[in-house]
Order: sequence, then structure tokens, then C-alpha cells
Amino acid sequence: MANMRILHTNVIDAASNLTSTPACVSTMPISNIKMPERGKFARMVGATSWTVTGEVMGAIAGFSIVGHNFTGGATVRLRLYSDIAMTAVVYDSTALAVGTPQTWGNPAASPNGGLAWGVLPWMDTGLLPGTPEYFTIWFASVGNAAAFKLEVVDAGNADGFLQMGRIYMGSYWSPLVNVAYGLKKAWKEASVLARTDGGSLRTEGYLPYRFFSANFAYMAESDRGAFDTLLRKIGKRVDVLVSFYPGLGGALERDYTAAVKFTNLPDLSSVAASYFDTSAELEEI
Repeated sequence: MANMRILHTNVIDAASNLTSTPACVSTMPISNIKMPERGKFARMVGATSWTVTGEVMGAIAGFSIVGHNFTGGATVRLRLYSDIAMTAVVYDSTALAVGTPQTWGNPAASPNGGLAWGVLPWMDTGLLPGTPEYFTIWFASVGNAAAFKLEVVDAGNADGFLQMGRIYMGSYWSPLVNVAYGLKKAWKEASVLARTDGGSLRTEGYLPYRFFSANFAYMAESDRGAFDTLLRKIGKRVDVLVSFYPGLGGALERDYTAAVKFTNLPDLSSVAASYFDTSAELEEI
């Protein structure tokens, strides 16, 4: 299993000449793939295949769509090119399936995390209703990407439109020594509870989000400088993609991959010769 990864340099943020075929609706333009807000989507109406292209610059080793309405039968294909004219392919994911639906009521059909009750569908790339669905690809670093082409085909989609939110694409940091045992994940929400005069417990509800707490107990010197630079570069200001079980597949990778922000700026403590200790807290955006 690969060590955790933080995709910290998102080339989409500086992408130029973004195009959508067919065109997006005017109120939900393709430029919304640059927006971190949950309510911002790029939407294309009336077709079941969608092509997005753009010019980028930088090393790329990871890709993720955060917030989409693709069905389990959809495919996503990412191609990277070393030239703006998109004639020299340097990476081709091929058409990858988004994921097979898992069902809470049938654990045998979802061995990676089925629950023994309920009848609600549970997608491999999805979470609870109202939370973003993720599609992620990790691959060997492409250092000379100049353009990309993203193709989505979803013939079984009955919504009448295809949409996606924030896209992350770029290079990542991964520690030589993985996070220590004791990694914490929790669901949080800003909901407020109030007891009425009649005794009922009412809720002013808000959507849930995930919280992660990780400890790097033995960070090597080779990682210390890179992590320190990463913290200075993104701080609590910039959203990043984190995956604690990258490439593992199934429910574990799904549940521990998220678009997040650091909620604290951790210190680095020297614990042994050439080793450092630090911890990080991150919240899903």
C-alpha cells in the first residue's frame, strides 16, 4: 500500500483556454471546476458524453473530480499532452469505470464496506447524500504536461445533464515514513440542537463533513523541508486533496480521500537524529 499523499499543486487553478463540448449552461460554466465551494458545478445539459480540454503547466501525478453526478456505469478518461496542440500524448488513463453501486442492505454485494441494514444505494466513489462524490486517479508523474483532455461517457445517466465540481490535478507530497497508527477520522457538522417547550429535540441542520487527525511520528529529514515548504505555501488558505490510502480501492480509499484544508499549522519537533515529529488536522471543504 502506498503512503498517504497530499496533492498540493493544482494546475487547474492556472489552467487557460478551458473548453467544454457540448458547451456548459451559462450559469454553470466550465470555469467552475476551479471553484472549491460545494455549490459550484460545471454542468452540460442534453448529452451523455462530455469532453473538457485546457492548457496547463507543471508536473502531474494525480487527478480527482470532487462533486459529480456520474453513475456507476460511467467512464472517465484523462489524457495529458506535452504540447498545446494536443498531438503528443504523454499519459492516457484509458476509459476507467467510475464504480459499481454498493448497497447497504446486501453486504455480500459490497465486501469493502456493506452494512447489514437499510436499502439506500452507496456508490464506490460516493458518501452520504449531500456530500461530494469523488473520482480519483493516481499515476506516474508526468513532468512536461502542457494540455489535457477529459472525456466522460455516462449513457445510463437519467438526470438529463452531467455535472462536476472542483477538479484537482497536479503533483503530490508523500512521506518516506507513513503516518503513524492512530489516524483519526470523524464526521462533523455545524448543526444546532434545541429542545422545544414541548420536549421535542429539534435540529437546525447542516451538511456533514469529514475531519482527519494524523501524526507523523518519524518524519525523515528528507521530508521535513518539503513538508515545511508545503505548510508555508498552502497554510490554512489553500484547499488540497488528501488520500490516506491512495490506490487501495474500495471503501477504505473512498472514506479516507477528501478535498481538505489544514485547520492548524503544526510545528516540527526534533525527536531523534534526522527525525522529526508533527501532527496535522484537516477538514473537508
